[in-house]
Amino acid sequence: MSTKHVRTTGDLVRFGLKLMIECSQCGSTNVLTGAETVQLGGMTNLASLQRRLRCNQCGERAAILRYL
Repeated sequence: MSTKHVRTTGDLVRFGLKLMIECSQCGSTNVLTGAETVQLGGMTNLASLQRRLRCNQCGERAAILRYL
């Protein structure tokens, strides 16, 4: 059994994963494909992208990232 190490937006594309972004303040969620994530944040690591994301509903920078 292997483990996928997902650290970058490129990893999402390579493994065919989706990224769920949830606001820890208001609870709103959004699901993006790997390609949409690359368009949104470029080819970057997910920790860097997480710090830059702002919630569309409440405006907070409190994103929780999960891949599906």
